[in-house]
Amino acid sequence: MRIVVIGGTGHIGTFLCPSLARQGHEVICVTRGKSRPYAEDQGWGRVRMLTADRDALGREEFSALIREQGAEVVIDLINFTLDDAKSITAALRGQVGHYLYCSSCWAEGRAEILPFDPENSDKHPLCPYGQQKHDTDEYLLGLFRDEGFPVTMVMPGQISGAGWPIVNPWGNRLGRCNEIIRSGARLMLPNFGMETLHHVHGSDVAQVFELCVLRREAALGQRFYAASGGSVTTYGYARYLYRLFGHEPDIGFLPWPEWQDYVRKEAAAAGAEKVESEIREAYLHLARSGYLSTEKAARLLGYRPRYTNLETIADAYRALL
Repeated sequence: MRIVVIGGTGHIGTFLCPSLARQGHEVICVTRGKSRPYAEDQGWGRVRMLTADRDALGREEFSALIREQGAEVVIDLINFTLDDAKSITAALRGQVGHYLYCSSCWAEGRAEILPFDPENSDKHPLCPYGQQKHDTDEYLLGLFRDEGFPVTMVMPGQISGAGWPIVNPWGNRLGRCNEIIRSGARLMLPNFGMETLHHVHGSDVAQVFELCVLRREAALGQRFYAASGGSVTTYGYARYLYRLFGHEPDIGFLPWPEWQDYVRKEAAAAGAEKVESEIREAYLHLARSGYLSTEKAARLLGYRPRYTNLETIADAYRALL
């Protein structure tokens, strides 16, 4: 099959594009040309690269360009707004046999019952990014229901792995958190350390997309979580890292307002920038917390994550070191 992967050199496409090419598909990787894949793979030699920027071209011209490729399958990994989704689906109507959209766990809001339910449409996202993802999910589900448009949505957890900063036990990407743990000093966590994070390896997210292509009939009109099959508490995460770095855990707790002041002080001492935005990111990760089940993806697609949550974390930190 001819398959177009939009955003194919990023966290997911790094593993997805060469894997699809090795299976004999004709793969066209659409990239802005601003980044290289995070991992080497001989499969890249079989992938055709197409440089195009959705923002620079404008959504209508970009959508027309994708249509011109004549692909049977389009995998859209970097579609962030409902208007972009409306544009590309309008261009692909009547041509594409399968459109796969990368949504996000950020489309979920606070949980009422765990695990989160991918079938639940009564979600209440905590930020504009999550709201756009949720609105797009609902729009695409409506297209499938009302017009038979062939769509599948994949909702990854915190995509992680070697090559990019990982969400740390503070729920953000401030390097100071890692520095404290590596030194064996005391780390303060917000609240009681019981909020959860759900790291998933980029290769496992790619696996879900691959399986959706392979098992198209089972995937059409469905929304799947791409997760590692488990969540880790911030307390458990911090303890794991202390031991990974050869220290006994030394962890304390602070109420949320006091913890924010603590992070500001620690980050300032380390010369960190964008501290307030990182505190906001921590809030968005930890207020949502929750647990993303792989049951549906396993049942309909045969999904089996290759990496557990902690194995994903270890892979990212070993590369960081």
